[in-house]
Amino acid sequence: MASGYNSGNYVFPTNPEDVKAIKKALEDISDSMTRVAGERDFIKETKKALKEKHGLKPKLVTRLAKTMFNNDFDASQMDHEEFVEAYKKVTGSN
Repeated sequence: MASGYNSGNYVFPTNPEDVKAIKKALEDISDSMTRVAGERDFIKETKKALKEKHGLKPKLVTRLAKTMFNNDFDASQMDHEEFVEAYKKVTGSN
């Protein structure tokens, strides 16, 4: 069993090496969150530039990028066809 400060909900270690390891892990997570935030800003600015330069809607760019990232064009296309078929049946449209 781990030794340390018991808050009632968890036992926080008091061993200096464990505390140091936890601090390092939290610093790594924080650094990763900073990189993620930067990447989100990059994506936002890139979509904005594509809209301004080429008239592409950000929603379309996002969908294209996600499909490319997931490498699932065939599945995405199949899902869309199922959606269209179901929508037409529900609404009675052609």
